[in-house]
Amino acid sequence: MTWLTLAALTLAACSFRPDPPQGSLQAAADLADSVEELRGVQSAEAAVYDVDRKDKPGEWYIQLIVDADSPSDITSLPVALTPLIKDAQRHGHTIRLALRFPGGPGIAPTSLGAISGGSVRTAIALRSIPEVLSVDGTSYAPSLHASMAPSTTLTTILPAVRGTLSEGGGDVPWVTVAWTGEVTTRVSVGISSAWPSEELAIALENIGRMSSLSYLYAMQRADSMPFITADLTKSADITVVADLLREATKSGIPAEAHFSLNGPNGEHLTGTI
Repeated sequence: MTWLTLAALTLAACSFRPDPPQGSLQAAADLADSVEELRGVQSAEAAVYDVDRKDKPGEWYIQLIVDADSPSDITSLPVALTPLIKDAQRHGHTIRLALRFPGGPGIAPTSLGAISGGSVRTAIALRSIPEVLSVDGTSYAPSLHASMAPSTTLTTILPAVRGTLSEGGGDVPWVTVAWTGEVTTRVSVGISSAWPSEELAIALENIGRMSSLSYLYAMQRADSMPFITADLTKSADITVVADLLREATKSGIPAEAHFSLNGPNGEHLTGTI
């Protein structure tokens, strides 16, 4: 056997991908047909994908994408959709949902992956905040991700975002707000009912204004302490950022977060506040 033939056979074996089970394909088609009959649905598509071809061979899920007719359908469509999804789940199918609503006057386009009553109420409140450009719950469920206007300031939106979490009654653990500020600085902050504290929010806002900042990430984590990371273009500003973060904990209860700060020449500073 030549090396060329062996390589071809090896490549074919590595690229082999089994077809989804016929039962899953039929279930996906039936689900899409049933969803399209619901009032308020513009279109519905369902496809079958493998969960993880390498580590979980033979496991499949149905990706259901539903586009609603109007923003107002967010109050009724999740209720109508829930029993159809639960029926498919009872028959052993894993469903991943992307329920998408268009925007409107004063309402940002919104997608949902979780459609419990609390998740929907939080999304409704969040999409109405003036600074919010879009809401994504498909990629981040059960949390929500809000893309914000470039002029956003953290301390200004913090009370409003916390209010949306109260609307959900705990169904949404946190909301991530993200925007690109001046000079393409990217900022992402996870907001929960208790984090960040007012002092830490002020510190993060001050860090976000620094001309040397290129990236600021302050995020909640389900199984460990919150994490703050910042990338800076000036080496000297690493200690400035660290001091701002530490100062935020002096006036009250510690914020309890890890931080990791990176400079332009490989500098790296970590700590806990």
